[in-house]
Amino acid sequence: MRADIPQDGRRAAPTRFRSAENPASVIPCILGAGNVTLPMIQLAPDIVYLGLVLGLWLGVTATFVPGTGLLELLAVAGISASLLLLAGMPVNWIGVLLLVAGASAFMLLPFLLRPRHTLLTGAGLALQVAGGLLMFPAGGVSPLIIGLSVAVALLYWRFALLPVLARVRKAPPPRALDDFHGETGRVARALDPVGTVLLRGELWSATSDRPLATGVEVVVIGREGLNLRVSDRAQTMAIDGSLISTE
Repeated sequence: MRADIPQDGRRAAPTRFRSAENPASVIPCILGAGNVTLPMIQLAPDIVYLGLVLGLWLGVTATFVPGTGLLELLAVAGISASLLLLAGMPVNWIGVLLLVAGASAFMLLPFLLRPRHTLLTGAGLALQVAGGLLMFPAGGVSPLIIGLSVAVALLYWRFALLPVLARVRKAPPPRALDDFHGETGRVARALDPVGTVLLRGELWSATSDRPLATGVEVVVIGREGLNLRVSDRAQTMAIDGSLISTE
């Protein structure tokens, strides 16, 4: 008969013991062959803290770089997984709220003027430190881990996210299709009568009254929905010149 099964045939329930280094943590164990106890792996507070910080900063990045929604999805997954792990640990939820508030301060930066960045950045980092220190009982998250995470967050914001925000603010506003009237471009795929033109570095579907070969320079004369109407620029300039001479 196996040593880990009692004589009455019932399987023994998993045994739990308290860690000598951290009495507040209860670590489950299982019984192996020969009644040898094998401790199961438990996530340390440092790992859970870093997982939550990573999820929050993915959310911060998503506010600076909106796009496909992938960053938002990863942020939600990371934060949800961390909160699920925290629910089974001795945690101070006030510390968690402070940590979330610290990261949320950075999410407001894209919507504020530059002079207010310094104050909000300092407040966000301070809240992140306070949240990390208060999340768990004494001996929880290592102060070294908290310090490194805050330093990395500051460097990431200063040298990665802030330049992205500056480029976005300096970029010209998107132009309406009507603003392209009179703009010149070049045929990227022959128009016969439908094709593609390259205009301001972008490819547009276009039509013309007569076939135009690839490479011909064109001018925008109108649009129909998202389709541009173009004509041969040389021909248009010749017509305009004849009209001026007639006058």
